[in-house]
Amino acid sequence: MIELIQTRFKTAFSVMAIAFILVAIATSTSLSLWQTGEQNAALRALQSSGRLKQDLDTLQKTMLDEHGDLYTQISTRPFYRRAAYAFPLRAVLALTADARTACRGQTTCISQLDDLDGMLQLLARRSDALGAITLRNPGSISLGDPALSEIDAYFYSALQHVVSARVQADATTDVEVTQSSRDAEWVSKVLLLSGLTAAALLLAVIY
Repeated sequence: MIELIQTRFKTAFSVMAIAFILVAIATSTSLSLWQTGEQNAALRALQSSGRLKQDLDTLQKTMLDEHGDLYTQISTRPFYRRAAYAFPLRAVLALTADARTACRGQTTCISQLDDLDGMLQLLARRSDALGAITLRNPGSISLGDPALSEIDAYFYSALQHVVSARVQADATTDVEVTQSSRDAEWVSKVLLLSGLTAAALLLAVIY
């Protein structure tokens, strides 16, 4: 009778141990796949952030160069008839469009770039209009002219939006990468505990 009970106990223990080992394997596999997905998401976030920041850096450089060119045209008298000043609106809007794609659907990021588009369009109209005036009447616009001061205000406001969008991109990426690192640490601990427990049960079953 005692031997029968012991045999049944061993059988039940073996079945339960094997079942737990199978559950541990399934859990480990699921967690590994989930962790891989998390790491891929973090990598995509880094890539998108890099693309967004590159677009914004290029946009910032273009704006600074164009603002300098406008000032040069206003403050210098040419010895020859030069072409009318033209703000590269199409090029800068292409940069914000690409940056908007890199936002990965984030509402704040897209909203910032939408506002920036409006500022750039307004800046382009004002800059082109002022450039046309200086082309027709060289020297008619001085460096202290209210029209130029107004353009400066639009320019610095747009530039501030570019910087703000870049800072926001860094903050968002930091949050995602930090969370991914914490998840990876937690998953690693669970996988280690699950593996050790399964190994101990397997040894017990073999014994």
